[in-house]
Amino acid sequence: MDNRDTNDVFVCIDADDVGDKLELLLIDERIDDAAALNNAIRDAMREMCETVNAEPTAELLMVGCDDIIVRLSSTAVDSMVARIRSEFHSATSFTLTVGIGNSLRVALERLRRGKLVGKNIIVSE
Repeated sequence: MDNRDTNDVFVCIDADDVGDKLELLLIDERIDDAAALNNAIRDAMREMCETVNAEPTAELLMVGCDDIIVRLSSTAVDSMVARIRSEFHSATSFTLTVGIGNSLRVALERLRRGKLVGKNIIVSE
């Protein structure tokens, strides 16, 4: 049985250009810099998960290396997304692209659209 509230939305969040930056550092054999960046991203992702878990209406559905999927109340989405984007940028200097939708498929499609049109945006329509 699905206990989801009809006001819930799905939020897909993905860091912009992290993989490319790490790959470039490794190609340039800047291993210490790559390790430091990897640690900073990991720590920022941990903080992002803590932010999500602190929201009573949020359910963390998936966590990747630099991306997450969350289901939460539509009333909490704007403030949570703003906080996550701000905290992540402050901790890493990287931006986040966000897709929001009433289904997981729609949220993922909107995230993809955001990546294609320039990154560092929130696509909710």
